[in-house]
Amino acid sequence: MSKKLKIIILIVVAVLVLAVVGIFILINSKGYKEKLISSELRTITEEFYGYYYDDQNAESKAKDFVAQFKDTGLSISLGDMKIYLEGRTNKKYDSKRLEKCDLAKTTSIMYPKEPFGKKDLDIKFNLSCK
Repeated sequence: MSKKLKIIILIVVAVLVLAVVGIFILINSKGYKEKLISSELRTITEEFYGYYYDDQNAESKAKDFVAQFKDTGLSISLGDMKIYLEGRTNKKYDSKRLEKCDLAKTTSIMYPKEPFGKKDLDIKFNLSCK
């Protein structure tokens, strides 16, 4: 094998090793994990909000009710959302990502926005996860 070929192989191997290490660091980074947890929590929160909105009876009553939280937000813990949804839908809301979160301290804050329909909200999260 020529010296040039050995150098090229060595460079390719080094780049591959660096790429694998970089991907490993990215996947295990706190920001990446928080994005995944927030995404899953967003799905649960949106489902909760839809059912909660429906439970306010008439749509006009629901709009009036949620409108009062547009500035202050409506905060609920992950644990309370799971209990509510599991009772409402008869399905389990367990996931590998969310099982590492404190059910009482991990919260979603829902900010209804105009026109105050079922899907008209912004969400912020307070995560307390390992």
